[in-house]
Amino acid sequence: MSVPIPRSSHRGIVWPAITEGPAARLLALQHQFRQSERWSPDALRTHQFMQLQQLVTHAARTMPFWRRRLADANIDPGTPITPEIWARIPILTRARAQDAGAALHCLSIPAAHGERITSSTSGSSGRPLSVVKTEMQQIFWRAFLLREAMWNKLDFRAKNASIRTLRGVTIRPGEGMRQTGWGEPFDSVYATGPSAAFEIRRPTAEQAAWMLREDPTYLLTFSSNLTLLAQYFRDQVPRPKRLRAFFGFAEIVSQDTRDLCQEVFGVPIIDCYSAEETGYLALQCPDHPPALHVMAEGVYLEVLDAAGAPCTPGQVGRVVVTPLHNFAMPLLRYEIGDLAECGGACPCGRGLPVLNRIIGRSRAAVIMPDGTARAAFFGSKAFYKVPAIRQYQVAQTARHTIEVRLVARRMLSVEEEAFIHQAVRGDLDPCFQVRIVYVDEIPRMPNGKTEEFRCEIA
Repeated sequence: MSVPIPRSSHRGIVWPAITEGPAARLLALQHQFRQSERWSPDALRTHQFMQLQQLVTHAARTMPFWRRRLADANIDPGTPITPEIWARIPILTRARAQDAGAALHCLSIPAAHGERITSSTSGSSGRPLSVVKTEMQQIFWRAFLLREAMWNKLDFRAKNASIRTLRGVTIRPGEGMRQTGWGEPFDSVYATGPSAAFEIRRPTAEQAAWMLREDPTYLLTFSSNLTLLAQYFRDQVPRPKRLRAFFGFAEIVSQDTRDLCQEVFGVPIIDCYSAEETGYLALQCPDHPPALHVMAEGVYLEVLDAAGAPCTPGQVGRVVVTPLHNFAMPLLRYEIGDLAECGGACPCGRGLPVLNRIIGRSRAAVIMPDGTARAAFFGSKAFYKVPAIRQYQVAQTARHTIEVRLVARRMLSVEEEAFIHQAVRGDLDPCFQVRIVYVDEIPRMPNGKTEEFRCEIA
């Protein structure tokens, strides 16, 4: 593969390329990343706390919520933030963030950070949370996505494909969608090959047939869906011929899934750790997988034991994160709801902190009435639109029955219940019977997580 050359923004100049606008920002960040990822852990931490100081000062000035919490912890925002002072900031749980609502939104943001961007997430906990970010935060999201591609030396001219939810797009069964490029951030920096996408809620057999037709070089989808595809292709020929790598996201990739994909397709899985409310948290080390490197230039990530002390290599603890550049909704010491195992220094030479593994965050498969299995999607966005819902879990309790378990502030109205029914059946399959059950809490799994979806039939 030849070395990719950035797109030049000046007519008549192809190489060396001269860039401006979004491409120039992304390339400038990549240049800095190549230096900072080789810094010592102490140097990285020093620069992280320089940025944390800016974030804390802004939060105290523009948010009564954080001004009160910092005062209660006897922290003066004007005092330099040290690790000892930082540890006094109380942990922000997801439940507390959910209850705070708009109180977590800054009254003003620096003009250079661009417009506010609003989204919603349930994460792996099933607790809806409205998130406000800035265009500046999105720049870092794109920069880390580009870093992942550069680390893994992707061929930007190849075909890139994904199997995911395609909302708002009308596509006939069995067909996907095609585009002439990979999309952002890649297209603004490099000349890219074609891309294709397919609806993940379609049966595995349809997904497999589409993969054979498209024959992509790279494929991105959920780990649980990769398992179903590998199980399908294990007994089927032909198989896709051009595949070089799978990319996982949003779910933990188990070693069993890695081994299965290597056995069936002969290609590796490249994983990442991210969340809608925080952006990229860690990328898989390209030299020593499955270890993950924390994106220290964009997030301060702590792994804490039961007493709140930092874990040492080999210890498992709860993940607490602080995005460094979100000046619209600062999440200081936000407990994301995951458990992780700390790692030591990586042989690759990068000074970025290491996570040996993330524990939890898997999605079960739904068993269709005909006995086939496919990845479970059930209209989770609909739950964000009913403010009374605090937490939810969707469970398949019988071949034709889906149970929606709700922790709610009140009983839903007839119209709200009908809305949830329609959303779940519409995304899973109209053949399912849906019933709503109100519960006091959603039980946690042994690893401390709650499952968004679970299959409870043999």
